[in-house]
Amino acid sequence: MILAIMIIMLVGAFILLYHVTLEINKMDTAIHRLAESVRIHHERRSSTRID
Repeated sequence: MILAIMIIMLVGAFILLYHVTLEINKMDTAIHRLAESVRIHHERRSSTRID
């Protein structure tokens, strides 16, 4: 009985960890996209300033 509970808890912990890493990856890509768009925007502004 105790062994079954431990296995269930272990599986639950792995699932939780997996979901957390997925969310972190999503956030990471979102941050990268945001940084990229900001960089492109700054490049456009600086290029128009030169003209």
